Amino acid sequence: MIKAKQPPAGKPLGLKKGKVMLTGYNTKWPGLFNSEKKLLKATLGKLAIAISHVGSTAVPGLCAKPILDIMVSVLSIEKAENKISGFELCGYRVKSREEDPIPGRLFFSKDMNGLRCFHLHVTEADSTFCKEHILFRNILRKNPKTAQAYARLKRRLSKMFPDDRNAYIDGKAKFISGVLFEKFVKPKKSGKRARVDRARSVCAGLQQLPPQKLFDIQG
Repeated sequence: MIKAKQPPAGKPLGLKKGKVMLTGYNTKWPGLFNSEKKLLKATLGKLAIAISHVGSTAVPGLCAKPILDIMVSVLSIEKAENKISGFELCGYRVKSREEDPIPGRLFFSKDMNGLRCFHLHVTEADSTFCKEHILFRNILRKNPKTAQAYARLKRRLSKMFPDDRNAYIDGKAKFISGVLFEKFVKPKKSGKRARVDRARSVCAGLQQLPPQKLFDIQG
């Protein structure tokens, strides 16, 4: 749990499209995720091999935009593309490739009462996008100092770019990529060659994604 000054917790979910506003951690977020997970699992069946809570709302104590991010891992993105109707039954709207250029990901959003409440990211389980977002979430959960530094950055960026989501996302990218890079170049027990190979793997994965969309699900 992060022990630092946070914005006050407001309503659990809901933000105007394109706006950047942070709220303090809300203890209702895990329960809201579990409810949405049950709905998705019941509707998607075997298509979803894993449904994970990601982004800042998945890190206890961390401030976040009041939008819940969910990662649906699938074996084949092509099969998921053929099952768009299943996601629509759950209230989600898919973004076109023109709107969302990240390769290997389907991006959905769900609004309630005119406010954005859920983001849904569908990607193959072994993709760089999936692995690195899960890894970053886990690092924040286990390392309060890193999470506190991330929270400070987020608060600063939210004040600088309250109406520019892309600038807010871009401002976080260097911090996140640095955390991931350090994770791989400084393992506890590994030789220099192995550290270099892992670091190169991280960098190669990051380079596959558009600069302003590297980590747009990190809250």
